[in-house]
Amino acid sequence: MMRSLREEVRRYNIKVINIIPGATATPIWDAKVLAKKQHLMATSNDIANLVVSTLHLCGSSTAMLEDITIQPQNGNL
Repeated sequence: MMRSLREEVRRYNIKVINIIPGATATPIWDAKVLAKKQHLMATSNDIANLVVSTLHLCGSSTAMLEDITIQPQNGNL
């Protein structure tokens, strides 16, 4: 789906980056799971900082990142 959108808007110089975050410590998790596994998860600040860094990298470049997968440092849960 993102690939189709990317192709549609490319001619307007619009960049589409598909960002796929892994387990992130947010309230979407059940409280019991969060209490037990939060130390293994990325934080929302980690994800936000990586997204902002990506935007800075891609802002004026003629190249672009299309897909970014962000995982917690300790791997999948």
